[in-house]
Amino acid sequence: MKTILTFILFCLCFYVSAQTTIEEVLNLLEEQSPESVIIRLNRGTTDLNQQNISHAWRPQLGFTAQSTYQSDVTSFNAEVPGIDIPSVDQFQYKAQAEVSQLIYDGGSISAVKDAVRMQGQIEETRSLMNLDQIKGEVIGLYFSILESEQVLKSIELQAEVLEARRSILQAGVENGVVLESELSELDAALLQLEQEVAKILNMRRTAIQALSIIVGQDFSLGATFIQPAVDMNSEEKSGDLLFHKLLNQQSLALDAKKKIDDTKSKPQIAGFGQLGLGRPGLNFLDNSLSEYYIVGLRLNWKFSNLYSKANDRQVLLLNKEKINAQKEMYDRNWRAAEVQFKNHIEVQEDLIEVNNTLVELRSTISEVAKAQLDNGVINTADYISKINDEYTARINLEMAKIRRLKSQYQLIHHYNLLP
Repeated sequence: MKTILTFILFCLCFYVSAQTTIEEVLNLLEEQSPESVIIRLNRGTTDLNQQNISHAWRPQLGFTAQSTYQSDVTSFNAEVPGIDIPSVDQFQYKAQAEVSQLIYDGGSISAVKDAVRMQGQIEETRSLMNLDQIKGEVIGLYFSILESEQVLKSIELQAEVLEARRSILQAGVENGVVLESELSELDAALLQLEQEVAKILNMRRTAIQALSIIVGQDFSLGATFIQPAVDMNSEEKSGDLLFHKLLNQQSLALDAKKKIDDTKSKPQIAGFGQLGLGRPGLNFLDNSLSEYYIVGLRLNWKFSNLYSKANDRQVLLLNKEKINAQKEMYDRNWRAAEVQFKNHIEVQEDLIEVNNTLVELRSTISEVAKAQLDNGVINTADYISKINDEYTARINLEMAKIRRLKSQYQLIHHYNLLP
């Protein structure tokens, strides 16, 4: 019996690996999470899109060619003596290259670049929010592992006490002063502890495997997970909340869209040059193949967006009001979660105080029960009950400490103040 229980309790220590902290786990998550890859890729695509937009300032080259047959052409029906009036061929063809250079764009290129940049920042912040949510899951798994380890430690101490008592009873049975049934009671209690240990080990293994999958790093079942140190005495203030950042970026994106809309009603000026070869050329009365060129300025000015400009402004204002409403709702939920974390910390602190007292009382009762068992006042079942009560109080005490630490760490994560 002792060999089996000892093997289960110490199987973790047999495979002990390097110590692991929650900071290291979160750093691995940031480095290896798909969301981190998405953030890097998003930055790359945003930079490339902005470069492509800037290319509008470069000279634009184009080439066209066409061959046509016309049902009719310009002609002179009158005949002038001594003058041969050429006729235009109904079959015509032309090839033309054009280069243009934007001179004034009304600020449209800059506005579009700002919009692309803001959209990239919005996508990055959303990825950071997804990553932050995953961090919350990782924190929960990490502390689940710590809770299981504390339970295992308490069960190990309980098993040691019962094993020591079993040795005494075994000697009594061999000497004929203790009934075999008393020893069986103790063996049954140890067997129940083995079952509890197997259940806790399975829960711990499941949490470690889930943590390994999420973080993208294989953690050994024998890894030592260190309890984090949490400083709650520093001045309480919140870091930059990602949802606030997202809403601010969405508001700036609306302003960028407004700038784009404003530039649509502004003129654009470009210089251009054309070099061509056609039959006919610029002189349509010359039916021979000839070269030609054209240089000039081109003005492009559209007014159709003026029809919807008032509605666009109204849509902008409504969307900004929507953002403000979302921010108010988020702030309410954020404050509600903050209150829950703080209340949970206070509850665990009260439980720690109560369980400290219970451990002292139960420990005293166990010592008395031990003496009573030695003197034959109580039987083994009564003694086991007192021992179970003591170690239940010890487990509750350690669990309350871990859960308080977990809530403190979650509160720091809630404030976005994790290192």
